[in-house]
Amino acid sequence: MEGIQSLYMYLLIVFFLICSGFFSGSETAFLSLSKLRVKQLGKDKPNIGKGIEKILKEPDQLIGTLLVGNNIVNIAATAAATAIAISIFGKEGIFIATVCMTLILLIFSEITPKTYAAYNAMKFSLVAIYPVRFFIVLFHPIVWVTSRISHFLLLIMGQKGKSRWSPITEEEIETLIEVGEEEGAFEPRKGRMLAGIFDLTDLTVEDLMVPVNDIVSIEVSMGLDEIERVITENEFSRYPVYEKDINNILGYLHVKDFFKGKNRPDLAIKDIIRQPLFIPETKVVYVQLLDFQKERAHMAFVVDEYGNIRGIVTMEDIIEEITGEIYDESDLIKSPYVLQKDGSILIESDIKIRDVNRLLTISLPEEDNPTLGALILKEMGRIPEEGEELTIDRYRIKICTVEDRSIGRVRIKKEETGVSENED
Repeated sequence: MEGIQSLYMYLLIVFFLICSGFFSGSETAFLSLSKLRVKQLGKDKPNIGKGIEKILKEPDQLIGTLLVGNNIVNIAATAAATAIAISIFGKEGIFIATVCMTLILLIFSEITPKTYAAYNAMKFSLVAIYPVRFFIVLFHPIVWVTSRISHFLLLIMGQKGKSRWSPITEEEIETLIEVGEEEGAFEPRKGRMLAGIFDLTDLTVEDLMVPVNDIVSIEVSMGLDEIERVITENEFSRYPVYEKDINNILGYLHVKDFFKGKNRPDLAIKDIIRQPLFIPETKVVYVQLLDFQKERAHMAFVVDEYGNIRGIVTMEDIIEEITGEIYDESDLIKSPYVLQKDGSILIESDIKIRDVNRLLTISLPEEDNPTLGALILKEMGRIPEEGEELTIDRYRIKICTVEDRSIGRVRIKKEETGVSENED
């Protein structure tokens, strides 16, 4: 070959290699984009975002265009290199050109651009979007024919549809929250709140309710002074009101209504109590939250299939499932646990397992164990005595107080690695 013609051939090979790298990188970049990133781009740069989203809705067209373009330039580059090699080495040039171009294409047109595009998918896509749209139009006739053949083969293999993305699942969103928390995208507290929102669809009101034995209630025949004493001692805003038996609920008393009318000489509690709301224990928490908002209510009585009162659930209980425990001024001295000098935790056994795990960042088994005390009773199979200890999932639990056959406070400490787990 003459010198000037040879130079043109070399430049042509370089051009083809650049095009090949572009096609390879574009394929990796566009197919690496997540639906969330494309949606976000659509908010920041509407025109480009919609363009990318439109392309990705037709993945077969995108892939077909990039593969057709890649094959054309790869064949052209190899043909040009072979022509140069034959002019220099003769027939042996075919083998030399094949080996050299295979290595060059692999390194400069496949590995390097695809690796770069994988790490810079959005950046690469923003640059490639307009050229890719041009090539989609240019190669449309060829791609149309090849895609029809491809669709036929896919149907034979049982593949239907051509969506680039599958629907985002709740599990994937929860995983994103965990990853975002681990990587510092948002504070751990925000991560727990987001996770708590998803928990609302998995929990029933039975999981959140205050058990009937723990309810502070008012018997309708109580005197005003006695009622005021109950209110002063407990400092709740609402109190269930019953007649003779807790299962005979008349309604609930709002503190505001009581103090507004307590100086009336003819005041009767029945006249100021509010209508009760009864719900089944199997009701999903998320549904109950919506009902609270719809009814503008703050308290509901949880009943079993026989109509017996199981407990109460309030709007605050549900909100706390998202935000964590809510404390007011009167709660400042009522910390749910006390950290000991040896690293152990002193905590009441009636606390819910879910709250224990959330507060202490531990992982005691929650299933079928509403409270810490219930878990201990299940593990031991009997009512423990003060001072007894047991190990549950690498956590050493000591019974500190037992009163009236009920477990009071317990001490929890995580066992060191290598310590044997002997259970009493």
